Formats: sequence, C-alpha cells, structure tokens
Amino acid sequence: NNTHLNFDQKIKPKINLKKYSKYYASDPYFSYSLGYNLMNTNQCQQLDSNSLATLNKTSNAVVIWDNWFSPLENKCPLDKLNSNTLLNKILEFKDENGLTSIAIFETKK
Repeated sequence: NNTHLNFDQKIKPKINLKKYSKYYASDPYFSYSLGYNLMNTNQCQQLDSNSLATLNKTSNAVVIWDNWFSPLENKCPLDKLNSNTLLNKILEFKDENGLTSIAIFETKK
C-alpha cells in the first residue's frame, strides 16, 4: 500500500509522532506503525465525528487523515479537519497525482 509506505518512509522521519499522548486515525495500520495499542482508547481514537467532538477535551493529540479510510470508512472528509478551529495542520503529503493522501494535524495548545 503506497499510503503506508509513504507514511513510514516520508512522513515518520519528518515528525516526532511519539511526542503525542493520543492519536486519532481511521487506518489501523498507523497504530501498528507507531507502536500504539489500537484497543487502548486512552491512546487511540477512531477518526470520526464522535471522536472529533472530544478534541476540546484533548491536549497533545495528533490526527492522521488518510485518503481512503478517513473519508470512505469513517465519513471524515479532509475539509472537516481543515475547518476545525481546534487543529493545526502540520504536514500534508500529496500523491503523484497531486491529491492529498495523508494529512497530519495536531491539537492547538
């Protein structure tokens, strides 16, 4: 999967994702790649409307949006994160067609 390969080779080296105490993502691969326990809801949350509603109670969190699981499986389009006032976009990775394949946000401090 190109998204996973890009995440491991091009994104992880640029950002210290381990500095965050909680992460939100739709693709379960990210928890595996980062060494988080997917079943521990204190560490990991599915990226969906319900979990986004809890961002105001969460500090030091990272949100990892991918172009397949996030919009299709969890109904979380990228526009929803771009317009969220509780988040700062820290990285956006585009595929060979110029489309965003992964976007990384962090909660505002």
